[in-house]
Amino acid sequence: MAKNEVITLRCFGQEIGRIGYDEHKSRSSFQYSPEFLQSNRFSNIIPQTGILKKESRVQLFTQFNSETFRGLPPMIADSLPDVFGNIIFKKWLESKDKNFEKISVLEQLAYVANRGIGAFEFEPSMPLSATDSLDLSEVVSVLGQVLHSKESLEESQLNSNALLNIFKIGTSAGGARPKILISENKETGVIIPGDLNYSAEFEHYLVKLQLENESGYSRELIE
Repeated sequence: MAKNEVITLRCFGQEIGRIGYDEHKSRSSFQYSPEFLQSNRFSNIIPQTGILKKESRVQLFTQFNSETFRGLPPMIADSLPDVFGNIIFKKWLESKDKNFEKISVLEQLAYVANRGIGAFEFEPSMPLSATDSLDLSEVVSVLGQVLHSKESLEESQLNSNALLNIFKIGTSAGGARPKILISENKETGVIIPGDLNYSAEFEHYLVKLQLENESGYSRELIE
């Protein structure tokens, strides 16, 4: 994806609009889909704060160039990985010999795709390899290495597959503790990433990594 291209914002299968970002002018843009405006569906999907007006013209934004919003309107920037998620994303990219600093904000939304914490989905998405099962102990171990590592930690010490799994299932849950979403098969006990599977065959958990002076992890059932 080129740095100045646009990305499509979708929700529940319907195109809501398109997001653009011009790095040379440090400004983002948003344009509602005419079909969405005419449909009158999901009238409250974007908060009525006055930032985005419900009209068909292209709307430009230059006031959100901060580390928090990265140039995007707040309701869009909220889909980006949180601080913990960015650490994991950076480590995973480095394990693949890619530079985090060269990944545009739209590319990062493309990596989020349909795995964000909210209802928004972004297309085209950047493909990520599928995972059949998840070793929770390995994930916790890698998380511990990342969170307690110093700048001198070599990327070869980190399991890139575990980093990828963490990125897919734990980059935007927010809060003080790192969290990941998992699904556990009710019959077999097999644990898989919980980013996309919501079937009745699985129990779904939010797993919290314990802080210093604590051990392991805790998990809460998602009803």
